[in-house]
This record gives sequence, C-alpha cells and structure tokens, in this order.
Amino acid sequence: MGFLVHSHCDFFAPFRHPSQFQVGVRTNQLDNSSVRYGVAVFPAAADTAIAVGEMTHVFVSRDIETATPIPDSNRKALAAND
Repeated sequence: MGFLVHSHCDFFAPFRHPSQFQVGVRTNQLDNSSVRYGVAVFPAAADTAIAVGEMTHVFVSRDIETATPIPDSNRKALAAND
C-alpha cells in the first residue's frame, strides 16, 4: 500500500470550478521504495501552468507498515512516466 508523505502546490493564477482544465503528472524521481511526482494544472488549451506541485508516495508493507521496495510492475509503469 502507499502513504502520501509529502505534498505541496504553488498557485500562479486563480481558477474556478467548474471550468475546463488539464492536469499533467510525471515521475520526477524513482527510488527504491518511494516515488516523487510532479504535477501541473493548465487551463484548457493553454501552454502555461497556473499551478505546479510535487507529491511523495512511499510504498509500505501492509503487515508491518514499513517502507518496502516498489513492486516491479509498478516500477515499470512509473519509469515510463518520466
């Protein structure tokens, strides 16, 4: 299972819901038991992000809740997203 251990977001312009926007997610760093994602929010059909952020996700053992290596199937998918 995964724990979200860190997140932050910097906003550069306001946006309201409901409105059309796109969110881009990529793998910024892939370690043994954690992955750091980069996130950006774009207004519809725009090239400039109105918000950017990062999240750190740690894979942990369900039984003892300690960090565990990222499973190979997950690692392959995450590596393809950088």
